[in-house]
Amino acid sequence: MLLNNLTKKFKHWLPLAKSKIEKGASQLENSINNYDPKEIIPSKLIERLNTKLNSLPVYESYYDTLTINVHDYIHQWIINKEQNRKNCLVIKGNCVDNLYNILTSIFSEKSSLSKETIELDYQIFSLENLKQNRRDRLNYLQEKILEIQQQSDKKIILIPDLSYYFSRTIEGLEVLEKLLKLLDEDENKFWIIGCNHWLWLFLVKIYHWDAYIENARDLPLLSQENLQDILLPVLDLVEFDWNDLRRFLVELPNQNEDDHKIISQLQAKYFENLASLSQGCLGTASQLCFYSLRYVKNEETELSDLKINNPQLPDFPSITQSDRYLLFCIGLHGHLNKSDLANILGDDQIYITSQIECLVNLNLIHFLDHQNIAINPLFYSKLTKDLKDNHFLVESD
Repeated sequence: MLLNNLTKKFKHWLPLAKSKIEKGASQLENSINNYDPKEIIPSKLIERLNTKLNSLPVYESYYDTLTINVHDYIHQWIINKEQNRKNCLVIKGNCVDNLYNILTSIFSEKSSLSKETIELDYQIFSLENLKQNRRDRLNYLQEKILEIQQQSDKKIILIPDLSYYFSRTIEGLEVLEKLLKLLDEDENKFWIIGCNHWLWLFLVKIYHWDAYIENARDLPLLSQENLQDILLPVLDLVEFDWNDLRRFLVELPNQNEDDHKIISQLQAKYFENLASLSQGCLGTASQLCFYSLRYVKNEETELSDLKINNPQLPDFPSITQSDRYLLFCIGLHGHLNKSDLANILGDDQIYITSQIECLVNLNLIHFLDHQNIAINPLFYSKLTKDLKDNHFLVESD
């Protein structure tokens, strides 16, 4: 029996391994042909820029729109006698945006939302001391559901990002059913739930969450001005000349204008392109911005100078249906470690390790830390389109 099982596993693994090796060889050849060490921005510099970005306070464009929405929906809930489907607001964002930080910042003790407008108690599902293991997170969610069921007082409850507590397993889906039942039956609680777009489509298609929750709103899209306000302070960490962007312009600025005004025009055009390419998604826009910086060798000094280029989305690579399924699973959960990913896919880690390595080499996914894998923001919009075209993401009728 053991020998038969090993034989079956080997037969399953062999064609996958062959396919991955061939794909990996092709990727390596392409990367060698396109690799220019003079122009690669160091990963440590990217880390510094991302750290600075993550340290910024909540963005005003999010804050103003979301607080108005939350005020309105909570007011309707308080005065509305027919509570059904009115006691929850879902705020949808991209799986490459930090929904947790955005929503917890809005509900911080300093915010006008919590201190002046809402006199009710509120409870936030915190990530503090939350373990990486999805099973432990499910247990946490289940404990919270039981705890809230025992509370009879009116309260506002915030789940900043549902994907942190989601697991596409039998156990995980059972816990979600309990959560949905609680949302539907407890009229004394108003729920604010952050949920990424992919997960929301899944919950609507499989569990018809939209039949229970009628209030679902998108995170505001960021404009050119928003992105400029957010990212310019981050770019202050590095030195480059905005005049480098002149070479990308069809129509050059008026040379009679002062330098400050010309720089302002160049910046406005740059962030206009950034807003268009990123479709207003900060996760995508920030990485497009950081990777538009390149080190180029100065022929006179023979040193490398940091230059800024027009932002540009990378080409989307050719991938298999198996790749799509793996990417879809990662996006649903926001991020996953290898162990949880293998468990959700119903495979051993050995089967998915080479596939993960290939997708990392293609830059479709990246490691957030030493354990967790996430979708690369640079490919988010094109990957979303690809998954819709291949029926992994299906809009509700």
